[in-house]
Amino acid sequence: MHKFVLDSNGFGQNFLKDDSWVRRIADAIDAKPGQRIIEIGPGQSAFTRYLVKDAGKVEAIELDKDLIEWLSNQFKDGQLELQQADALKINWKELLEKSLPLKARLCGNLPYNISSPLIFALAKFASLIEDQTFLLQKEMAQRLNAKPGTKSYGRPSVIIERLYTMEIHFDIPP
Repeated sequence: MHKFVLDSNGFGQNFLKDDSWVRRIADAIDAKPGQRIIEIGPGQSAFTRYLVKDAGKVEAIELDKDLIEWLSNQFKDGQLELQQADALKINWKELLEKSLPLKARLCGNLPYNISSPLIFALAKFASLIEDQTFLLQKEMAQRLNAKPGTKSYGRPSVIIERLYTMEIHFDIPP
């Protein structure tokens, strides 16, 4: 089983600005030098700053062209490897197999509208992934982590629990 960590907030996607929460999430990710860290949607680099500091290097997948340009000027050469791509359309198998036998650690602040399809797409490659730490909308985190007999339990819970050990670390206030 792979550990799959979920952090939750009560709203949809936004850029997290509170540095104490950003650091707390980065601590939950617990990136180390020598690990392959892939951040999905680095946005304005809130997590990325800490991930680079902790791991030394981060790969990032960002859709927004303007953010790609901005991000490329925020870090020293070799610290951030950026790929402009849609995380729902990327060839995850190819990307994840690139560093085997080293398994990738995935993280990010996922928008509500892509969180479910992305998590299910990544489930196909669970054997290539060490763990995943995502900031998700609270309801999504609860649905994925639901237990049998609860109101939130359903197909997503069943599929995900077969592959991962789930954990909700904390709730982030509005």
